[in-house]
Amino acid sequence: MSFISEPSSNSHLFPNDTATSMTPSTSAPLADVVLSPDHVFLQPGNRLSKMVYGLQRYPAFMQTWLRSKLFGHAIKLAGTASVQVDSLTLQQSVLSLANHRKVQNHIGGIHAAAMALLGESATGFLVGMHVPDDRLPLLKSMHLDYVKRASGAMKAVAQLTDAQIHALHSQEKGEISVQVALYDSAGIEPVLAQFVWAWVPKKR
Repeated sequence: MSFISEPSSNSHLFPNDTATSMTPSTSAPLADVVLSPDHVFLQPGNRLSKMVYGLQRYPAFMQTWLRSKLFGHAIKLAGTASVQVDSLTLQQSVLSLANHRKVQNHIGGIHAAAMALLGESATGFLVGMHVPDDRLPLLKSMHLDYVKRASGAMKAVAQLTDAQIHALHSQEKGEISVQVALYDSAGIEPVLAQFVWAWVPKKR
């Protein structure tokens, strides 16, 4: 992998933010599934999702900070890098990373490894919202192509299909390939990423 990014300021703004939807793929074909909005799989079910949705009782201006603290406490590296959880539902996650000095490369842009962390965080947090408490989510593989220069802050948008959500709940173990779109402050996708997440029963 090779990547060079341009120096930029520490900005959370994405002025050309127009795309927040994408179509994830799966590592193996899944049966066509369409979940209704009130389906049980689209309601908080495990401990993590109940904690995240429980934050809705707080004022809206506090929720991003609280979600980010919750995630950073659980995933120490994400907390150290100051990954921010802008929004999180059972179908989509939006996380961002400012161009802080601690995540910069040698020319002042966000480091390639930090971009990988952002993508892993967006996909992993979303998968974690569904994996039952008696199972363990594990990152199996990730593939990243650094195709363009990045500027400013980065944002990751990950989504799950209905079929993937159904598999996470109904299969004791399995894996899905979760695509995530990574945008810089100019709305460009400087890196194309795909993460394969597996889940297995916890050892008793």
